[in-house]
Amino acid sequence: MQGKDSKERDCLSFEGFCRCIRIDISHRLEHAEVTVQEVLKPNDVKLHGLTIRKKGGSNICPAIYLEAFYDEYLHGKSLDGIEQIILSVYQRDKAKATFDTESFKDWEWARERIVFRLVSMGRNRELLEEVPYVPYLDLAATFHCLVDVPGLGGASIAVHNSHMEMWGTTADGLYAAAVENTPRLLPPVIHSMAEVLEELMGGTCGQDMPADKAMYVLSNRDGNNGAACLLYQGVLQGLADLVGADLYILPKNVHGVILMPAEGGTDPAGLDRIVREVNDREVHPQEILSDHVYRYIRETGEVTYNAGGDGL
Repeated sequence: MQGKDSKERDCLSFEGFCRCIRIDISHRLEHAEVTVQEVLKPNDVKLHGLTIRKKGGSNICPAIYLEAFYDEYLHGKSLDGIEQIILSVYQRDKAKATFDTESFKDWEWARERIVFRLVSMGRNRELLEEVPYVPYLDLAATFHCLVDVPGLGGASIAVHNSHMEMWGTTADGLYAAAVENTPRLLPPVIHSMAEVLEELMGGTCGQDMPADKAMYVLSNRDGNNGAACLLYQGVLQGLADLVGADLYILPKNVHGVILMPAEGGTDPAGLDRIVREVNDREVHPQEILSDHVYRYIRETGEVTYNAGGDGL
């Protein structure tokens, strides 16, 4: 495809773009199997992942998603330039050590590494048909197995129904393991909003915020899929006791939530609108957690929400 002129290039549909990339990479890597497959991601987002598997190479085969490359193509980047980037990613990753799949098949090994994540139940109808989960309000706790792969750091494997059947366990069994593992492997972190703003802006923004208007960000130590900390025992109760009030929980995204005292002057319906507006304008579609606010009841330890979306 390198000889195609710009007019013909601009006529390529996304499907044609994927086909050309696959064919060109196959020609450049004659002894590799190159495929493009549709991959179901969180919030039922579907992406097209290109995989390159060389005979005798690593059994780790990360997908290179083509949607972002197609956007670059539409903005003038050449096919040849895009293919060079894809090949450089492949060359960088191909020497990585292989993963011990035999260990992964062993439930005793996997059980110590199972963690949960929180996702929207309504936005993941297709995904939740393929993976085990435990409902939590209008959300769902799904499961991943943390694995150490040299060169890839703390990688993880999404647990599918086939894995659960292979291990001979159930969704409740996965959840029981995750309740023990997740706080230990991914400990919670709470920062005040003033601290977060100061870190982001490199200044002293927010330091004079009145105590009765304090806001906090809850995530895990890695800052990745930290909204699951809502399920950690004692975390919400500890903060509620500290501020002496119930808590409003504003879903920032799947990576964290904002917590604030639920006091009389706050309009829950207004908070709902803010969450929806932020989701529409600023949050990546794969990372939206919820469109409304939750409330933690200090006295009972319950989390509630208004399914009608008009406040608590």
